[in-house]
Amino acid sequence: QPLEGVEVMLFAPTDVGWDDWWGSFQGVQGSTDENGDYRVGGLYPGDYRIAFAPPEASPYAGEYYNDQPALSLAATITVTTLGEQVSVDTAVLSEAAAIEGHVYDDGDPGTPLEGIEVRAAVATGGENDWRDIERSVMTDGSGYYRIDGLRPEDDLYVFAAEFMGSHLEEWWQEAPGFAEATPVNAPQSGIDFTLAQGGRITGTVTLDPAGTYENIGVTIYRPVGEEGVDWHLEPVDWIHGGWGGIDEAGGFSSGPLPPGQYAVAFYDDSGVYASEYYDDALLASEAMMVNVVAGGSEVANATLTEAARVSGLVTDPESAPLAGIEVRALIRDELGERWEPAGTQLGTTDETGAYFLPVPTGVIFIIEFSDPTGMYAVQYYDGVYAPIDASQHSMLPGSSFTGADAVMTPADSEAPSIDITVDPATPDGGNGGYVTAPSITLTTDDPTATIWYQWGANDPQEY
Repeated sequence: QPLEGVEVMLFAPTDVGWDDWWGSFQGVQGSTDENGDYRVGGLYPGDYRIAFAPPEASPYAGEYYNDQPALSLAATITVTTLGEQVSVDTAVLSEAAAIEGHVYDDGDPGTPLEGIEVRAAVATGGENDWRDIERSVMTDGSGYYRIDGLRPEDDLYVFAAEFMGSHLEEWWQEAPGFAEATPVNAPQSGIDFTLAQGGRITGTVTLDPAGTYENIGVTIYRPVGEEGVDWHLEPVDWIHGGWGGIDEAGGFSSGPLPPGQYAVAFYDDSGVYASEYYDDALLASEAMMVNVVAGGSEVANATLTEAARVSGLVTDPESAPLAGIEVRALIRDELGERWEPAGTQLGTTDETGAYFLPVPTGVIFIIEFSDPTGMYAVQYYDGVYAPIDASQHSMLPGSSFTGADAVMTPADSEAPSIDITVDPATPDGGNGGYVTAPSITLTTDDPTATIWYQWGANDPQEY
């Protein structure tokens, strides 16, 4: 049966592809006639996607071409020349259905929560790849919600969140995130949520020298893994001045967080200020953890100081520029045992191979070049493959180091042989003096190898 009055919306890709709905939206191009026909004209050559939106009172659900629930999943229509007539398959809209339920307070069983946002999402790819389907509702005074206009054929992942409050986000059924959620299909009732209380991290970011906060960000991390084995920080919340998350006085607040230990990082997208972790730590392993409790608000303040700046050019062995190479400043941990990334900032080479890297001041650092694709071997400035051989630097606030270039070596090429000579020493135990042992030369073909040795009772040393 032909559907009249269905609006036809046009989209074109942005710099981030189809992930920016409003950036891609080119407007409503008209609506279907009594025969269900439509025409979108005046298009320049390029890629386009379209959506069909029935009138508000229609019993049918909207969709994207070709039979998809989200813009990121829609089929692309390509116009190759001006004036080209491109025909597309007929769209068949499904009857609309709804999902409904209630949201309650976990700390006070049976108490409904008003003003909780409930959203429906669809899976769009990998394990944690999902998109809202542009439908969300708020619970009323009885905690009730209803999401209309859904397609029965779509597997929907429904979640409830109090973004500006203290209750934790929850996905159906009692899942902490999308990856663990259970999908449902409309129509469905009884999709209820019971939200637990979380805590928050708040604070103030001070800039020295003073500046604006539009490029300042705060990232909240939770530690995962076993220390000394696979320990690392996993981001769980982002606050940014450009999104309005940091006020003009530098104040910020995280979203609700499950009780536990968290690290907090502060950074500047523009590179004027050096990044750091709470409390005045440059390394993730030395960040002071913030203990969040249910219903609590913990404070983590920071003062960001002016960074120094390193820049250079990265090429392949044939002098062709390499884009996408990551550049980091590494500093030693407080025990002097490992070289670790300083703060959270990194430089990434552009299509010309050029990069810009903000670095902390007043500390000794080395520069690491790495290829996230694995095509090129890790390298350190100036043209070496082991941290112990890298050129070490220390810079003043606002100073610049230009010409920190690198010529990357393919990872599958034959690695140079490296001789590392160590001179172990051990206390003689009698009068506090030292007896120097014979030199030991170790050879490796792995340019990224780090050799550790321990002589007698000495602490391990790195070469």
